[in-house]
This record gives sequence, C-alpha cells and structure tokens, in this order.
Amino acid sequence: MSIGASGGFLASLTTPRLTSRYGAGPVMITALALAPASQLPLLLASPGLAGQLGIGCGLFAQLFGAVTHGLTQRTVRQRACAPDMQGRMQATGQWTAFGLRPFAALLAGYAGTTLGLRTTLSLGACLLVLPPMRLALTSIRTLRLAAP
Repeated sequence: MSIGASGGFLASLTTPRLTSRYGAGPVMITALALAPASQLPLLLASPGLAGQLGIGCGLFAQLFGAVTHGLTQRTVRQRACAPDMQGRMQATGQWTAFGLRPFAALLAGYAGTTLGLRTTLSLGACLLVLPPMRLALTSIRTLRLAAP
C-alpha cells in the first residue's frame, strides 16, 4: 500500500510539469492508459515476495495515473467553466463517477460468481482500455493549457 501511495504522491508533484510540457489532453489520455497496464501484475502475480512487489508496482502505476488524470481534468474543468457553474460541474462529475458504482459492484460480483475471479479481473482490465481510447477520439487529445 505504501508503494502505491507513493505513486499518487509523485503524481501530485509532477503533474504540473507534465501538463506544461505535453499538454493537458495528452497527459489525461496517457494517465488513463496506465489503468489497464497497472492491472497486469495483479493478473500475473504468484504467492510470495515477488508477487507482492509486482502488485505494489501495479498499484504505484494505477495511483500515479489516477492522481495525474484527476488533477488535470479538474484544472481543465476549472479553467473551462464559468465560476457560477463550478458546483454544477463538480456535482455532475461526482454523480457520473460514483453514481454507477453500486451497479458496477453488482455486475462485478455476478461476473466473479459466474465466470470466476481471474476471468472477471481479466475482463475488467480489458474494459479499462475503453476510457482512454474514447478520450483519444475527441478533440481533447490536442488540448493545451496556457499557464495561469
């Protein structure tokens, strides 16, 4: 868990430089693309220290990507939205991100029961490819932010 948390911490330190250098759009897409890759150690892990370190490294990448994407998308939203719409945009984002979790949990539980744990985890990892692919098909891939 400490290895994973340090990925989020490192992301909080490096995200401003990454977005300045590469642009907000490419950084968000790349950060989202870390999610499916970060699941590979979990799928390939075996008992013992090597498996634990592999999972720790996967969690590092996952939290690095999550924090990088979160910081960047919030910055984009704050710069793109009028001040009086900030609350509404935050509420919409929260509802979208967290409102579907109960349904996803039920679906994952059903899949785990019927397909098995490893198959369900593999399917979930494959589905994590869709968000960065979808984002890459929008104009956000060219988004650059001017310094404040």
